[in-house]
Amino acid sequence: MGWNSWNCFGVDVREADVRATVDYVADHLRPYGWEYVVVDAGWYLAPGVTTANFKQPRPGQRIDVHGRLEPAPHKFPSSAGGQGFRPLADYVHRRGLKFGLHIMRGIPWQAVDADTPLHRSTLTARQVAKPDDTCPWYQGMLGLQPGAGALAYYRSLVELYAQWEVDFVKADDIAFPYHREELAALSQAVQESPRPMLLSLSPGPAPVGEADQLADSAHLWRISPDFWDDWRLLHRQFSLCRAWQGRAPVGRWPDCDMLPIGKLRITGPDDYSVSELGLGADELTNEYSRFSPVEARSLFTLWAMFRSPLFLGGYLPENDAMTKSLVTHSEVIGINQESTQNREVYFDDATSVWSAQSTCHSGRYLAVFNLLDPDGKRAHPVRWRDLGLSTGCQAREVWTGDRLFLDPAALATGDVPPHGVRLYCLDTTANVPT
Repeated sequence: MGWNSWNCFGVDVREADVRATVDYVADHLRPYGWEYVVVDAGWYLAPGVTTANFKQPRPGQRIDVHGRLEPAPHKFPSSAGGQGFRPLADYVHRRGLKFGLHIMRGIPWQAVDADTPLHRSTLTARQVAKPDDTCPWYQGMLGLQPGAGALAYYRSLVELYAQWEVDFVKADDIAFPYHREELAALSQAVQESPRPMLLSLSPGPAPVGEADQLADSAHLWRISPDFWDDWRLLHRQFSLCRAWQGRAPVGRWPDCDMLPIGKLRITGPDDYSVSELGLGADELTNEYSRFSPVEARSLFTLWAMFRSPLFLGGYLPENDAMTKSLVTHSEVIGINQESTQNREVYFDDATSVWSAQSTCHSGRYLAVFNLLDPDGKRAHPVRWRDLGLSTGCQAREVWTGDRLFLDPAALATGDVPPHGVRLYCLDTTANVPT
């Protein structure tokens, strides 16, 4: 659980923004379990490289003498003098939180041009790089040769991050397209590190057929492309969650992506979000999430019932009341963090129903989602007995606190608004799906 800078700042994130967010998480969200603060892409980019143009060929990037990306001091002033992210990480830790950063697969093009020597290795950048292997959406890095070269470079990265006291590494351009050999090298380097770090893989959709290697190699991995604040994209997540349910062992998490709620795109959108949302960049700049309150509740409920990692994407110091009410709902967070037997128990083109067993008490949760559009056809009449409820029981709607009696013959979908959800905590004596 934590915050990631991408949805609100793209590659334009600055140290002052991160520190303000650290203070907000420590002061307002830490009691609810939020603890990671992750600096996403662009922390190494040269002046003039922004979210609007960072996909240019061979972008300016700051590197050290061993070809490793360094924070740009004009963005992160405390990194000046070769200190890297250690001063910022120290601040995060003093506030009782954990620090993470985003990296790209491979080695910077500048390192290959200069043929920099690798740290603690006889190899050089040109010897380990694959010149014809670049990320489809970012031209600043070259892939690595499998074997000793990749392992040597990733070991040097992890050693540097351990010196910076990094707790979380989000590796991009590695889960889709899937790079098996580089993932193995990066994972080995992280596992060898004397400082524990969580390893997150991005973007998605990660291949379901690689579930075993993903679980062996990383702690969390993205199951979807970049996710933004549009119902069409949220609707897509249901099928992806369905494909991944039950495929992760304890301590590993298929990841639905950041939660794009609150204040987004402060410095403007990238071209991918413009394409996905179908609007101009000026229409998408410095605005609150386009999810309605009903949709935002469905979003947070699905992430909770599926047990996706929870990473907030909005700029937290400018949180609106609706967003804060979602992300401080202790019981829904508890479902995400502590429930078991999480699975979809019913699905048709209009309805998805997820079930979970609490580990804090003997009650069971059922989330009934209405997937239809407001001006479309009516939801199918799904009754409680269709969901395995053979006898009536008392229940509580978690979001509203309303108490009600569930009659097996009554509709389960009758009062769920389009794009909405009803989340029920059922009495412990109820006979419901397990």
